[in-house]
Amino acid sequence: MLTHLRRTGEINAPYAEVQATLARPELWPRLIPNADQLGAHWLCGGELFAVEHSVASAQHSWQARSADGATTFTIVLSLRDALITTHATVDIALQQPFRAARWLGRAAQREFLAEIVRYAQGALERLLAPPPAADLAARYPRTVAAFEAMGACEHLDRIAHLDAVWAGIRAGTPPPANESIYTLTHAPLPAPQYDLIYAGGGLGLLHAAVMAQRGHRVLLFDRGEVGCAHREWNISRAELDALVATGFCTWDELQPVIMA
Repeated sequence: MLTHLRRTGEINAPYAEVQATLARPELWPRLIPNADQLGAHWLCGGELFAVEHSVASAQHSWQARSADGATTFTIVLSLRDALITTHATVDIALQQPFRAARWLGRAAQREFLAEIVRYAQGALERLLAPPPAADLAARYPRTVAAFEAMGACEHLDRIAHLDAVWAGIRAGTPPPANESIYTLTHAPLPAPQYDLIYAGGGLGLLHAAVMAQRGHRVLLFDRGEVGCAHREWNISRAELDALVATGFCTWDELQPVIMA
């Protein structure tokens, strides 16, 4: 009895890194739950499997056959370069004797295959997770040198942290939520009277300030502390000149934050 499942998704790593990782046979057992490599065979679920691998351009194929030849797993991973990520399509098939398949049931088999796919994607994400910031200099020496020249290494640390957090989210292990303490009051609140409400205190903060300067009633809220987010803004001097023309700021006030 044959059961087949297809899943598509994104791997949070460049195509070249995914290909280089999949080219290392010693890492393959780490992509399958409860799998151990014993010489030329894998031990999985109490059974020995002989594994054959083939690769054709952007497609990797694995076929695992049990020692008695009764059970066969086939996994085909098709990759496509998506610039900073890699698009992946996984086809996984399970061939079992009819008596075993009938006992397990097709729905249970499909869920079993889906769990293997989820586990493999999470394990691959962990293998491809960005290195700690301290290791970035070895991999990207020019980038680190440029940030050091600008005195902005703390920004590079933030980028590495955000990449690690995103990799954890993609692998199903999001970071714990920050705890917040709120003071509740039962006093009646006045009805809100605003002309403009802004969600997010990033670049929208500039627009909100200009609108408030022009007499509009403005409310701005953010998930963090408003005005403390770090941002890089690629903007021309002509566009900055339009901001200065509103009277919101002067060139002297802008000069310390202009990096180039």
